[in-house]
Amino acid sequence: MGLKAVAEGVEDEVLLMRLKELSGDLAQGYHLSRPLPPAKLELWLKG
Repeated sequence: MGLKAVAEGVEDEVLLMRLKELSGDLAQGYHLSRPLPPAKLELWLKG
């Protein structure tokens, strides 16, 4: 079906590494970034 799953609430490196071991598609959470306003998000994405 071409769907991807997003793991939410990733708050530490241990959980992120476990998701990689399990071949997780996508992750979001405070370990990756706190919520950002649109202007700061653009800068973060350009990294």
